[in-house]
Amino acid sequence: MGDKVNVLVGAPSLIEISRDDEATWKSVGYTEGGVQFSQSVETYEVEVDQELDPIDEIVIKRRIKITTQLVESILDNIALALNYDPSEVITEDGTKKTKTLDIKSKLDIQKFAVRFTGKGPSGKHRRWTIKKVGQIGEVSMGLQKGDKTVIPLELKVYNDGSGSLGSVVDSEDAFA
Repeated sequence: MGDKVNVLVGAPSLIEISRDDEATWKSVGYTEGGVQFSQSVETYEVEVDQELDPIDEIVIKRRIKITTQLVESILDNIALALNYDPSEVITEDGTKKTKTLDIKSKLDIQKFAVRFTGKGPSGKHRRWTIKKVGQIGEVSMGLQKGDKTVIPLELKVYNDGSGSLGSVVDSEDAFA
């Protein structure tokens, strides 16, 4: 029989990104719809003339993506969704009291680390850390009467060459 303390309910309490090899982390604020982590694999079935059924199957490709929707419509989050490093496209004019996001004609997939922290099983805390992701999804932000603007993120996970894509850690104590 199962144990209800291992059933997780609720969205992560904190989602953060790091652009400097995980030295510093910055919260992206509130989200809607939680966080979805998905993995798909493509395989090759090894078949031989002498057998009816495949004799083996090997993984030839894996795709991992993380999706969420940001509800804090700040320029940093819009820059993140549009695949820009905010430090390169957002300027502030203290005299005019304005902040401007410059939508550039050149676009590269910006790579960064992401982590999300929330409840774990048995009353513990759980933190997912993924070392290298890039925003690859379509961005469509509605500006409508009677509805909040959400900023969609679809993050593709990349191999950083270290042999590990990231980790999932359960802890008795809250993460700092």
